[in-house]
Amino acid sequence: MNRFSKLALSALLLISIGAAWAQDIERGKYLMEGVVACGNCHFARGDKGQPLFEKGLSGGMLFEEPPFKA
Repeated sequence: MNRFSKLALSALLLISIGAAWAQDIERGKYLMEGVVACGNCHFARGDKGQPLFEKGLSGGMLFEEPPFKA
């Protein structure tokens, strides 16, 4: 295999990996924002309970149910 063929194969492999990664990201976003609705509990909230969308999923609600605190 010559140098050009190796470069072309490497480029094709990188494109394939990038496409697969992009599909995974889109799938995760679909699940997180829709089906699973992670933001219902995990959004950071302000002092009046309002969701702080600019902070993404960086916070959440406190659940204290014996025997655990989450």
